[in-house]
Amino acid sequence: MDSRRVKATAEHLRRFLSNLVVANTLKREYLPPQIAVYHVTYKCNANCAWCSRKHDRQKVTPNVSWSRIEQIFRSLRQVTPALYLTGGEPLLHERIEDMLKLARLMGFHPIVVNTNATLLEERSLVPELADVTIASLHSMDPNRAAKIFGIQATLAKKALENVYHSIKVARDYGNKIMVNCVLAPDNAQDAEGVLGFCQRHEIPLAVTPAIRDHEAIIRGADGLPSSAYASFLDRVMLSKRYEPTSVESSLSFLRCIRYWELFDCRPTSILSVSPEGYVLNPCEIKYGHLPNRLAWIDGNDSLPDILTKLLDGERPFSSCSKNCLKACYVEPALALEHPLIAISERLHY
Repeated sequence: MDSRRVKATAEHLRRFLSNLVVANTLKREYLPPQIAVYHVTYKCNANCAWCSRKHDRQKVTPNVSWSRIEQIFRSLRQVTPALYLTGGEPLLHERIEDMLKLARLMGFHPIVVNTNATLLEERSLVPELADVTIASLHSMDPNRAAKIFGIQATLAKKALENVYHSIKVARDYGNKIMVNCVLAPDNAQDAEGVLGFCQRHEIPLAVTPAIRDHEAIIRGADGLPSSAYASFLDRVMLSKRYEPTSVESSLSFLRCIRYWELFDCRPTSILSVSPEGYVLNPCEIKYGHLPNRLAWIDGNDSLPDILTKLLDGERPFSSCSKNCLKACYVEPALALEHPLIAISERLHY
């Protein structure tokens, strides 16, 4: 285990234990972030059917200087060692590989890149430099995948091939490729093929329901999509039990999205930042009284102090009327609600 990972792991453990006290003993709403999400660009070369960032794609991505990116990364490192690079499509940024090198030098771990995989062949250093490369795959049929992604079938086929060819590259550098399958009425029956692909190539699979207007789209579906969704998640939970490395999602999360269970959402555990360096509102429901762009990262003031002040570190916890089953919110929330189960599962699996 390299020093970057050792140091980051210790930081993650301290943050988890601290947040455990804040959430369960002090009963406060605000939790210091466990992961920083940097939106590398608003641009995207796809038009996914259930994209959660459609409003961002309508914005013009500003020309952000390299010195500005360095400044943003330094501030994010004050908050957490976990860095998640997303978009838009982050591989469209011409300096994505330089960002990964910078993140490694700054001691981030894990460094995660989320991509539709269409450009992995051109950005060949990404699986070498990212601790985890998450590829979005929602169907193994290129024509079906193309329809979901809103791209040509040839490009969808290329994405599948890029995932396959990146597996060995990532493993050679001690990293991993992971597949994320978003579940909706359009692809509930295709998900079995994605699971089979992951099992054949020993790639961890993460699943999550597509969310629109804070609700899982498939929850209101009738007939075959709904039954296919339930049947697939039953299969995934079995795989998690008997082939644990084949599934990244926790059993607690899988049960939550299978049976539509409620959870105590604390969205501040995720820090989202725009390409130009604005701290974004963690939740328009819980923090509806605040603007979408909370603060400008200037590199001078302490970002942890800014977040605590803006989001009211003393505010008591309140339950939410919605149940946005996004993995980035549900997984850390369930770990805090049931820490012994989370620790046991982590050790077991």
